[in-house]
Amino acid sequence: MSIFIFVSACGKPTIPSADLTDDLPSGQGSAKLPTIPSFEITGDVKRYRVQGSKYAGTQVTIKGYVTWVYDCVSEQKQPGESDDVVRKRIAAQPELCKKAHFYIGDSASTPPDQSLWVLGVASPLRPDQKNIMDPEAIATHNAKIVPYKLGDQVEVLGNFEKKKENLYGLLRFESMRNLSVPVEPAAEAATE
Repeated sequence: MSIFIFVSACGKPTIPSADLTDDLPSGQGSAKLPTIPSFEITGDVKRYRVQGSKYAGTQVTIKGYVTWVYDCVSEQKQPGESDDVVRKRIAAQPELCKKAHFYIGDSASTPPDQSLWVLGVASPLRPDQKNIMDPEAIATHNAKIVPYKLGDQVEVLGNFEKKKENLYGLLRFESMRNLSVPVEPAAEAATE
């Protein structure tokens, strides 16, 4: 039985130079490294979606654009049914509707799945709700109502919550300013 062993020697091992400019053609002087990307989080909504855990349980103000609005009539509408028929059914069964809510994003074109929920939004009272509330409670509630629509820029004050069911967190509505609606000079002076 024979064993053949081949040993190949390529010469003396070389150690790579620590100077990166050695490999450059003469006259070019230095290597250009790529710029380090910015990891800064821009936009209120994105900041809360990404870093929400540190804000959980605190009162915050978030500025953004309305990217989706809950509409009970659209949600309850059956194929071929008119809006009037749906409204009558809702009037007879108000429990069909969820509480008013919407989503806000850093731009009006932010997709709903990248937006933040705003829950418990003050909305006009239904007749059945007005019947069980005293006039002072109705006035207090009505003072919190701020008209808004899809695409409006808003600033919402509320309690930020982060729960298992809502991975990115949500905002429980306290109050809101619609920045897309011009403020009357007299009303602006009264709030200062």
